[in-house]
Amino acid sequence: MDIWSILNIPPTKDIAKIKSAYAKQAKLYHPEEQPEEFKALQKAYKTALQSAKQKEKETSAAKSAQMDGQTEESSAKSAQASMQSEDVHAEVSEAGESMDASMQESGEEEQTYDFSDVDVYGYRERFFEQFFLFIKNPYLQNRVEAWDLFLNQKEYRQLFTIAKFRMNFVRTVCDESGWHRKTLLYFKRFLAQFHAADNMPPDGKRETAFFLFRFKQFPLPGSPLFLINRFWTKDGRQFQEHMLTKVQDLTGRSVDLSRKDDLDKYIRIYLNYGRTNEGRMKYLRDEQMQLRMMVTSFSIILLIYFGIMGAHAIEQRAETKRESGRMEYFMEEADDVATEQYDGLLL
Repeated sequence: MDIWSILNIPPTKDIAKIKSAYAKQAKLYHPEEQPEEFKALQKAYKTALQSAKQKEKETSAAKSAQMDGQTEESSAKSAQASMQSEDVHAEVSEAGESMDASMQESGEEEQTYDFSDVDVYGYRERFFEQFFLFIKNPYLQNRVEAWDLFLNQKEYRQLFTIAKFRMNFVRTVCDESGWHRKTLLYFKRFLAQFHAADNMPPDGKRETAFFLFRFKQFPLPGSPLFLINRFWTKDGRQFQEHMLTKVQDLTGRSVDLSRKDDLDKYIRIYLNYGRTNEGRMKYLRDEQMQLRMMVTSFSIILLIYFGIMGAHAIEQRAETKRESGRMEYFMEEADDVATEQYDGLLL
């Protein structure tokens, strides 16, 4: 196989260039949708990287031998190794063929993905793209079962083993609105799975200790769940019906999102649709947020109104009580005066 055409770069010993090329190409092939192309890309990447590292070791050894003043024979070998390293394309192609041959002899097929730093970057970009699609759909944003399916995908769980990624996730969650407390508590439990004594951050603080993240988990008053877990606009309801129809066509029966398999199909269809229709999803999200702000504003106005009316009622009751007290006082005074006058007449 021609690994350099797969990586779309000329032959090179530069590891940074190989990783950069792999990062660009990895975005073009999804491991589930194009598994053969993705495996070929990974094989080319590993072969090129292995060869580059080997040449780097040989070059370092040659330089070390020269600095230590080795014999002329060792110097000649180093020079020969340096000359051989120039023909990268030929040697790496041979390495790739030998790797193919060894795989064919063993009969083993690669089953796992290489999550190097470059590969992780590709998954990280796709993760946040789908994350923002999730929160644009009110049927998914606060559905714990949906997040459980989404976050527990193998490639995404691998991302959460990285402390920096977990912190970025928490900060992104805190930047968004519309979360329900039970969803945030689920995120906290999910993140805790990746905490261990050997991966404690240098400052000793976990991402779950982030102040704003903890603050959002407090049981503060907010919009009722039935107001924020569905589309209330006409366009939103039509969109939801369209998604459910697609799932129904796939399953051949009525859709029940409380069922795990139906929910999984709904998520996959929705994410595929949202990836190619970001403009419409943004419009539906903005429309939903405007309606939510209107409901919130109206609720605040009602709270203020009832608060004022309540305070006025309390003041009226207090005034009535004070007036009643004054009347009782005057009545007692009048009784005392009448008693004195009556006693005077008797005398």
